[in-house]
Amino acid sequence: MSFPGDAGPQALQIAVTIQNSEHWAAQNSAAQLFDAVAQRLAGDGGLQVGNTEGSRTVTLASCFAAHPRLEPVILELIDSTQAVRARFYILLFLSLFKPSELTQHQAENVPQAHRLLAFIGTCNTAPYIRLREASAAALAALVPTEALPKAVEMRVRSLTAQQLPHSANTAHGLWLQLLLLVRST
Repeated sequence: MSFPGDAGPQALQIAVTIQNSEHWAAQNSAAQLFDAVAQRLAGDGGLQVGNTEGSRTVTLASCFAAHPRLEPVILELIDSTQAVRARFYILLFLSLFKPSELTQHQAENVPQAHRLLAFIGTCNTAPYIRLREASAAALAALVPTEALPKAVEMRVRSLTAQQLPHSANTAHGLWLQLLLLVRST
């Protein structure tokens, strides 16, 4: 079942924005709204929220094509939110999709891909473990299949560098990314 007009992207935006609330009841309701909306936007083949064993059959690019208002909503949320809970839900949504079928050349020429990857990179070093886990899962869903070997190599090189300027959180985030990139192959 799809949403009429812009209702799906708007509902997703509301669900993520309400995560900034100080009230548990509002956050809980927003989490339930997010669960329902995210699964519908990701399509029937999307990985269900919280189900790591599911089969992902929809790419983020195809979801953006099916819901033209979704991409600007995601980019606006990325630019406007600093709250950890809201960032977690953005990453959780991005992780619902299978790896991109774009070639690496095509992916490099998509401006929003750079913004999404930059957002994931900032969340990857967060002091919150769940945010780092969600960041790694989102990265695995966004890296084009043909670019996986290069992405894995970059993380291995970073982890094995002579001078590790990384904090423990950054190193852990890189290990999580490495694990989920390898699993996504």
